Amino acid sequence: MFATVFAIIIGIFAGTITGITPGIHLNLVAALTLANASLLLQYSTLENIVIALIAMATTHTFLDSIPSTYLGVAESEKVVSALPAQQLLLEGRGYEAVTLTTKGSLYGAIIMILLAPFLIKILPNFYSRITWAIPTIILVSAIVLILQEKKKKEAIITFIFAAALGCIVLTSPSIKDPLLPLFSGLFGVSTLLLTCKDKPLIPPQTMQKEKSDRKETAKTLTAATIAGLFAGTLPGIGNAQIATLATALQKTQTQRQYLILTGALGTAIMVLSFITLYSLQKARNGAVVAIAELIPKMNQEILVSATITIISTAIIATAITLWCAKRASSWILKINYQMLCKITIAGIILLTVLVVGPIGIIILITATAIGILPQKYGVARSHLMACLIVPTVFYLI
Repeated sequence: MFATVFAIIIGIFAGTITGITPGIHLNLVAALTLANASLLLQYSTLENIVIALIAMATTHTFLDSIPSTYLGVAESEKVVSALPAQQLLLEGRGYEAVTLTTKGSLYGAIIMILLAPFLIKILPNFYSRITWAIPTIILVSAIVLILQEKKKKEAIITFIFAAALGCIVLTSPSIKDPLLPLFSGLFGVSTLLLTCKDKPLIPPQTMQKEKSDRKETAKTLTAATIAGLFAGTLPGIGNAQIATLATALQKTQTQRQYLILTGALGTAIMVLSFITLYSLQKARNGAVVAIAELIPKMNQEILVSATITIISTAIIATAITLWCAKRASSWILKINYQMLCKITIAGIILLTVLVVGPIGIIILITATAIGILPQKYGVARSHLMACLIVPTVFYLI
């Protein structure tokens, strides 16, 4: 019992680090854990290593709202093109943004846990019926995103460049951990570079929150649940694409709804990944892939342990996230924001060199250049997910 509790604590600690540190992707830590499994087994059991991975993955989905809110902010004149969390930060409401996302994450975990018995029964039959249509569904989701843009030509250009890079990088057997430089460049360094150039003025942050609308929250969580069921079973579909589907299920959407939605989706998809692994024996993300490698067949006993771990971790991760958000709201005014972004970029470059090697720098630079395109064009960054969508479609065809 003590060893299991210790494993959960280790997982929460690791998930906190991966969540608040830009550039350290959850998949990277999962891959490193898998690579060193034989060494870890000298000090722990296989079950406890899996428990630690589950706790880490769950915690990460909560804590990653911290850097997405407090880092990579555009200057105030460009606030319209900024993400809702960054908009609230520029209004002095960064803590509220994290609170809303965390609220969604907690509810998303609870809802998926409650639905687990039902999903375990229907998923095998549901998946067998839609398997033939998965490539079409993935492509249609990408086309829908492009058609929603006013600047369709620019969106298509962004999509093509990201798709080409993804096909080259992900199909090369000689590249180790390609997702690290690929995602860090597309979504991390590209945004941080523009932030250094823009010199955003971060106003004093308040800890006050607007009163939540229960009916509004219920509608948002319902949309997130329906959309999350698709994202958790369809490979290559990211949160951005599914968020678009969930938005379409609502007549209107406020900043609050969007943040609750994205928080709920992130955690719901993670929980559903474990359910999918149990019912379909298919892994949908790096952490679950590592677990699938460690345990070839996930049985009911492990699923029950995973459920208990997810619930306990979600509660603790909620408290940690809110505490970190309060500290970040205070520290963001005392530090040199541009210097913080530069240090973060340097850290990503160093990590890329250590993990991937020299080829990783080439990928990182190329991905960064492509990642700047949607921000310069004024189109959604979700088109950058073509780096996964197109290779996935080619693999499934």
